[in-house]
Amino acid sequence: MRQNLSIFFLSLAAACIVCISAAAPRWLNDDNSFLKTFISQDLLSILGVILAITLASASQIHLKFNDLEERAGKRFLSNSRNEVKEASYCLLFSFIAAVFLVIIKPIVVSHNFGVSFINGIGLWILLLNIIILFDITAGIFAVGPMITSIAPTSPPAVRPEVQELQEPPKEM
Repeated sequence: MRQNLSIFFLSLAAACIVCISAAAPRWLNDDNSFLKTFISQDLLSILGVILAITLASASQIHLKFNDLEERAGKRFLSNSRNEVKEASYCLLFSFIAAVFLVIIKPIVVSHNFGVSFINGIGLWILLLNIIILFDITAGIFAVGPMITSIAPTSPPAVRPEVQELQEPPKEM
């Protein structure tokens, strides 16, 4: 369900970007002073931070999946592992695409539709990154603890000096 909703929002955003770029390019082109400065190194900075933090988190998730599978003695998180891997690669490729956009934006600056479309694609890439962040966060909280019930066979050993502290004082 979450994937269908994500695809719907990304498709809707792409359709809106194309329609706005064709019908009213001034809304997304460099007449908009925020977008003029944002779809540049600011976009790369935000995407770079998202990429760095998410890749570190994804590697931790991957290692934790390994740990859970080793404890269980079987592979049961393959789908989750593949989703994390796909999300990580998608973030990486979207960052590369954003670098490409920032490089070609000055080339098409004379065309209102081109600048509007590039700014729209930059916003779409940012939306994609936010959706991936949300998806990974939701996936993290969906994994529950793996508790095995092992009854202790004997009481835990206590060092003698600690045992003295645990005994109640004797009455005189």
